[in-house]
Amino acid sequence: MKPFKVFAVVLPGLEEYAEIELSQLGIKKTTLVRGGIEFACHPRKLYYLNNFTRISTRFLVRVGTLKAKSFSEFENKFLKIDLKGHIGSQPIEIKVSCQHCKLYHTGAIIERVHRYLKKPINNKHESIEPQRIYINGKDDEFMISIDSSGENLHKRGVMKYRGQAPLRETIAGAMLQAARVEGDLWDPMCGSGTLPIEYFIQQSNAPMGLSRSFAFECWPSFESVEYQKILSDAKGDIQKPENLIEGSDIEEAVLELAKKNSRRIENGENINFFCKDFNLIQSKEIKNNKKLTIICNPPYGERLQLKKGLLNQLIRLSEKNEMIKLYVLIPNNFVNTKWRVLFKCKNGGLQVAFCELKQ
Repeated sequence: MKPFKVFAVVLPGLEEYAEIELSQLGIKKTTLVRGGIEFACHPRKLYYLNNFTRISTRFLVRVGTLKAKSFSEFENKFLKIDLKGHIGSQPIEIKVSCQHCKLYHTGAIIERVHRYLKKPINNKHESIEPQRIYINGKDDEFMISIDSSGENLHKRGVMKYRGQAPLRETIAGAMLQAARVEGDLWDPMCGSGTLPIEYFIQQSNAPMGLSRSFAFECWPSFESVEYQKILSDAKGDIQKPENLIEGSDIEEAVLELAKKNSRRIENGENINFFCKDFNLIQSKEIKNNKKLTIICNPPYGERLQLKKGLLNQLIRLSEKNEMIKLYVLIPNNFVNTKWRVLFKCKNGGLQVAFCELKQ
């Protein structure tokens, strides 16, 4: 089978680290663009990537392009695109965007595609995840893509219990990649546990397919035997992380959510969650003879205005111990000369920067 042309959708700002991750997962030839990464791979590799990416949002398979300035021209050319290997029995959902196109009426395009495929329009109340088709038009040229992922890939199937304003898992994955965390990790403001759990999953090398499904599993061309072999091999390679992984928070109720989430993954009970006010933690409580990464997403924005005193406390704690490396995700306006910016993105609609404290 010919390789797929694939586009990895990535939250703007995370492209560099998503590309590094793809290289680590075996994709060497890539083209980085704003909002994603282009590359080619065979179906088996696409199954693998959906299971092991931690930063990409979804993987789209490019199935064809067409140039059209009228609806009749669009229909005639769309009929020639082979979708049989990707459209199964499930309902479909079509997402259309148009820039500088004579066919600017997206609803009319959706209607014609549904009519051709003879598939019902997805009912949002149905429990079945639809097969998504993306049609992106620019200057009268349309790119047709099939979604291979289904639900966004930040949904690992683990974080069932959420606190207020949780950190998206793909951002957490980029934070861990950018910080190159390898040893012990502590998140002193962990909320419902996204960062410690994400690091645990990363260290255990567990595939997402053990706790969720993907759109490609409904494709007529889906190679079930090959996929089961991927999951079987991966399950045999799951490791129990040796590093100390800890999360703490001042709120007992939200910490209980973190503990519940951790129990949804194999060996997740080994993540150490404890309730304590960060301001009461002294440097002497941290082992001086072992490297530690403190990485956190402090509360800010509408939920709770981040105070510079909190950042100063974090800085003082890390400066007292040369074995500590400190990384924080903070609003852009809190960045100063003490911090080295590793990436910027949007989190919950706010412009934030992921920073490393300069040594």
